[in-house]
Amino acid sequence: NIPYLYRQFFECLSECENFLGEIDFSYSTRIIFSTDNSIYQKLPIAVLYPKSEEDIIILSNLLSKQEFNEIFCTSRG
Repeated sequence: NIPYLYRQFFECLSECENFLGEIDFSYSTRIIFSTDNSIYQKLPIAVLYPKSEEDIIILSNLLSKQEFNEIFCTSRG
């Protein structure tokens, strides 16, 4: 079950023609990315795979909008 605010965000991101990255909602991927080599585990709502610098800019611009100021992202590398 994806919270409404996050559904709105992912819809906006999907509608952006220049975003070439992937959005993965699969449980297996979310489990893999839920830990950071510590004892803490937080299941993400989705995993984003930006494919270019432009994708990062699109994500940053979208996240900076007032309606999405309650969305949190964590990078993994």
